[in-house]
Amino acid sequence: MGIEKIKPIEDVILVRPDYHKEKVRKSGVIIPNTVENKTLETGTIIAVGPGKKNQAGNYIPIPVSVGQKIIYYISSAYEIIEVGEKYHFVDDTVALAVYDSDLNLEIN
Repeated sequence: MGIEKIKPIEDVILVRPDYHKEKVRKSGVIIPNTVENKTLETGTIIAVGPGKKNQAGNYIPIPVSVGQKIIYYISSAYEIIEVGEKYHFVDDTVALAVYDSDLNLEIN
């Protein structure tokens, strides 16, 4: 099918999560990301819906665009898997910030 054929509706954003590297404790124990109680994640926007309609029937655009990196609430994400790769659907209200891809952010 191909992820590029998925078109979000209204104020929904499709994100490819970064899933930060597993953490290794000093004792050598590896803590995978799936075990951590993380509330935030970073990812790259793959697709953006047109926005919600106002009372006049015009779309209010979403303030992010394809290719941007965002920080978002992971607990509000809906996960899908396409050819073994995970993606998240999130509402634009759970996107907290856009950041430059040159930054090396680590979310704890």
